[in-house]
Amino acid sequence: MVEALDAEGREVGMSTVDHLRMEGREEGRIEDKAKGIQKAAQDTARRMLDLGMEIENIALATALPKEEVERIANETKYSLSSDSKSQDSFL
Repeated sequence: MVEALDAEGREVGMSTVDHLRMEGREEGRIEDKAKGIQKAAQDTARRMLDLGMEIENIALATALPKEEVERIANETKYSLSSDSKSQDSFL
């Protein structure tokens, strides 16, 4: 048995399986937080690209690798060009 504390600080018995589940949940929360931080940096890079900022400066400001910012720039160009095509065909 692995010992743990309840909400009031008392020791309670916890099975190894319960302990591993608890650790797994914590690892999942940490991974989700890291993914959220990564997505926020990518979203910021997209906005900076929209403002016409240089890729090198975006990489420095967001701490994203230059290659990642370039990938985002290429995706953004594609989505912008496909949006304009769909608008032209609509008119």
